[in-house]
Amino acid sequence: MLRFILPLAFALTSCESAPDAAGPVPGEMESTGPVVATVNGHQVTQDMVDATLAQFPPDVLAQIESSGQLEQVKQQVVLGELLYQKAIEQGIHNQADTQKKLAISARNALADSYIDHVVEQRLTPQSVDEWYQSHLVQFARPQVRPSLMVLPDEDMANAVVAELSGGADFATLAKVKSMDPHSAPKGGDLGWMGKQELAGPFQAEIFGAEKGGLVGPIPTPNGVLLFKVEDKRDTVPLDEVRSDVESRMRQSLAQEIVEELRNTATIEFVDATATAEDAGDAGDASAEAEPTNAPTDGAATGPEGTEEESK
Repeated sequence: MLRFILPLAFALTSCESAPDAAGPVPGEMESTGPVVATVNGHQVTQDMVDATLAQFPPDVLAQIESSGQLEQVKQQVVLGELLYQKAIEQGIHNQADTQKKLAISARNALADSYIDHVVEQRLTPQSVDEWYQSHLVQFARPQVRPSLMVLPDEDMANAVVAELSGGADFATLAKVKSMDPHSAPKGGDLGWMGKQELAGPFQAEIFGAEKGGLVGPIPTPNGVLLFKVEDKRDTVPLDEVRSDVESRMRQSLAQEIVEELRNTATIEFVDATATAEDAGDAGDASAEAEPTNAPTDGAATGPEGTEEESK
């Protein structure tokens, strides 16, 4: 988590952290919202923490919230402010290699923001519904919604079955008579369950029962079980998987947008290897075309002149 959060924290540090300088200092951000901490007298605000959280993908953000890591994010933003101050103080942002990193980061941020912008434009309720319908087979999972009563013995269970047959309400009886501390306050409702969640020897019987049907009594070491099948379905509805569908759509839409841009752009790659080979071939041809150092006339007759002199 630390290595993921710190780059975001650097990008969202307070503008109060930067000393006076000619021109903008990278990482400047207006200090707005409630102050959550101060670092060397400079403010870290809730808006900065919220802006950091907004950079996370929805599934990661949900994990952070559910696991109680929001405080950790705040601490990392504060740590990022501290490191940012030291970097600006030492002029790290003016170093050539740092400026290259900042430029690349800015280009990547703009590219990502463009993709996010277009994805959100295309991620409409209609497009989400169409995607879900076209991928319906992926959400085909037989499920049941059973209610449960755990009773002390078979006599009590048979008496409850008789009451139900006479028109009594299962949920009302479960709240009063069931020994299960988890489901009894909810009228025995166990929620939607697939075959993996509803394990045990009674699984097949419950899934095979009709909607509204009773299953049991079933004696167990922990009491006598009595089930009612409140509802059944073969597919998980969109409302229960919407976040998963939207997450998958965001990935596929991002790839789609990149491909669209790639297909409509004029992109020419320079083959450095081919260029070097072409230059080498040209050099060879030039060398072949150059005239050789032909001897002068005097040099050509030199041997003869030497022979005459010897005579």
